[in-house]
Amino acid sequence: MKLSNSLNENISLLKKALISDDITFLNVTISGLDCVLIFVNDLVNKDMLGELILRPASIAPKNINEEQLRELHIRLRNPQRV
Repeated sequence: MKLSNSLNENISLLKKALISDDITFLNVTISGLDCVLIFVNDLVNKDMLGELILRPASIAPKNINEEQLRELHIRLRNPQRV
């Protein structure tokens, strides 16, 4: 499967390849960048998904780099370290 630079085209391709009611495609925006999270239901703890990915992403500033996002994640998981 060859992916393109278009998120929507890639999502369509992946949905055709991953045909299952157990697969969830969740569109999110992280630091101003449109993304999609793909996961298998019941294999992912949705509380942890929210806490470790969605929550940090929702409060991350725009144009954050990977190292800054990692530090934000660490601070959210260990608030006593701040």
